Amino acid sequence: MKTAIRETQQSLAQWVSQATGINSLGVKVRLRGNDLHILCESHKGPPRWDTLSDLLKALQQTDLDALAHSDQPSIYQVFVYGKKKSEKRPEWCHKVYLNQIDKHLEEVSLALLRADNRNAPTGGALILSNESLARQGDPGAIARYLSETLSTLGVAVQVKVKKQKADYNNPQNKSRLWVFCQSNYTPDPSLIAEPVAAKLRNLKLCGYQDAVISTQVVGETQPDWLLLIDLTPPEVMLKEWARWGDVQAIVKLLNLGFANSKVEVQASLQNETLHIFCIPTDKASSKGVIPAKTLCLDQIIPSLETLAPQGIISAAIYGQKTATDSQPAWIDWVSLPAKEHPALSTSPMELANSGDIEAINFLLQRLLNPDLEKRLKTGGIRVILVRKQDLLHIMCDAPVCPARKQVAPKIINFIRHLQLPELGGVRVYGRRAGNKKPFWQFGEDFKQRQRVVPEATPEFAATSAYVEEL
Repeated sequence: MKTAIRETQQSLAQWVSQATGINSLGVKVRLRGNDLHILCESHKGPPRWDTLSDLLKALQQTDLDALAHSDQPSIYQVFVYGKKKSEKRPEWCHKVYLNQIDKHLEEVSLALLRADNRNAPTGGALILSNESLARQGDPGAIARYLSETLSTLGVAVQVKVKKQKADYNNPQNKSRLWVFCQSNYTPDPSLIAEPVAAKLRNLKLCGYQDAVISTQVVGETQPDWLLLIDLTPPEVMLKEWARWGDVQAIVKLLNLGFANSKVEVQASLQNETLHIFCIPTDKASSKGVIPAKTLCLDQIIPSLETLAPQGIISAAIYGQKTATDSQPAWIDWVSLPAKEHPALSTSPMELANSGDIEAINFLLQRLLNPDLEKRLKTGGIRVILVRKQDLLHIMCDAPVCPARKQVAPKIINFIRHLQLPELGGVRVYGRRAGNKKPFWQFGEDFKQRQRVVPEATPEFAATSAYVEEL
């Protein structure tokens, strides 16, 4: 493999030398992930725009992947550096997206025109970022976007889309995004998991249920490890928790609705009543502007009626100049769906105490994800519950396997305080999202139990069905 890389770099260096006219001794190339780094050096230092112009014209007529060895991953970006031989550091660096050669040439032509004529037009930003292209959902653009992070680690990436069959877990027939990573070593999952999860979730892709990251060492036939990333949009995640009456999620959703106005919302829950304070944003508050009552009510009331938050019977809405005002400028009161529907009036904790599995699931997820922003960014820790006979089995998975000492005691303490009848004990498991089997398990019995045979770990296969696709 090292011989193939050396041969590839030699052929690329010769190509650069021919394209720019720089002596081959003054050209060095290096492949890292999906990035090609080209260093051009001379006694006076190669002129930036002329060198780039020659390279870009050559790139228009050349397939770099064809120059590389067949085992080499595709090249997405080229970094070009210009350096004087007497200096240690490059004088300039330019990043070239191979999918936007025409726009780069236009940018270089404008720069050369400005150098010759001070009155030449300056032009705008011609080059689109990988992120803006990736948001459109194109697999190639997503691969280039991810390579910005992964190539610095020496990891090459390729992205494919696989259509999923509609079923209970995927009722909307969404696709799955496969991210294939290749490197000369096995990267630590903790090094890749959360940064890649955050980058993918940041795209807010439509039509994708989740993404699977598969890492493989060059030359191997089987992946080293797999990682499942939940691509549920942040707003959908917020609505799930807001329906359970989570105040922080409700506030964040309401503020999304006020994104284009000069109003900010704060809230607190007291005795089944949600108190919502509408205050002006920092710029508006400096002018002493009180949020308009009609604007606030028209935005807040329909949102709360649609959410129908569990256990919240009414809402008091206040308009204030500042968050610290003792007297509001105006106030309004509204009844929520829980007032008329008894099933919605019971709080999540009361439901959990009665053994409601969905309520227990929500409260455990809230307990293990105290930082809402981090959960929205990476997907957070997900909880899966399975009741078997007198035991409650609880699986916790996340992009990075949750630490047993951090989650198991919290879960066991919470379940014990519920005092559920006929519950003999709890078993807690942890795994990295995408693994079928747990990395660790921990249990505690709440009463004396008879064990005839060793306990078997139940199947938490809802998230691991994709393993068969390999």
